[in-house]
Amino acid sequence: MPFRLMLVDDDAAVLDVVQSIVQDLDCEILAYTDSREAAESISRQKLHAAFVDLRMPHIDGLELTRRIRRSPSNSKIPVVMITGQGDANTLREGFAAGVSFFLNKPISRVRVRGLVNALLTSMLSEQIGYTRLPFCAVVECSVNEKKFPAVSVDLSRSGMLLERATGLQQGATLQMEFELPNTGQVLKIRARVVRVANPDRVGVEFMSLSSKDRDLLYNYIRQRMKVQA
Repeated sequence: MPFRLMLVDDDAAVLDVVQSIVQDLDCEILAYTDSREAAESISRQKLHAAFVDLRMPHIDGLELTRRIRRSPSNSKIPVVMITGQGDANTLREGFAAGVSFFLNKPISRVRVRGLVNALLTSMLSEQIGYTRLPFCAVVECSVNEKKFPAVSVDLSRSGMLLERATGLQQGATLQMEFELPNTGQVLKIRARVVRVANPDRVGVEFMSLSSKDRDLLYNYIRQRMKVQA
């Protein structure tokens, strides 16, 4: 899935300039001149980054940024604020609202390309963090002294969906052991049941991942995404 980039500015000419600069970066672009439409999109669309103008009618850039930060699926994306005001007070208000970077007017092609390139790592991390990959593997589970094999359905950086996990209740903690295919790496992870889909299918959230396991999951999902692209 390509990166999804939201552009919001009530000046259509500014949108055209920014869009012309980023359109060759393999991004799906959502462009809005009405900030109210952008606000609705935040609740419906998964984004990977946003460029928002500071001064707009209806909903200004500061409030739009706050709404992004309150969004369950977009709260961690990088937000670039477009502004002709570079004073200290504007910077303080922007950072307090959750702005990541400022882009001063008049807009420079070099500056926009540099910002997007700087954001690519954050955008990739956000994309991977949101991705759930089909993942079928035997997962050895242990709850208290009871041990049983379950089967995974999907995998993300933060958790997994398990089948054949009969009897597990929401809030239960378990120890899990499974191998990442074609890597030779075995992960031993403590997890918590956060969702019971049916009597034998549960969603678990990984707890206290070590930096090594976090990196292994990140790299595995990243490679699988490349293969599927």
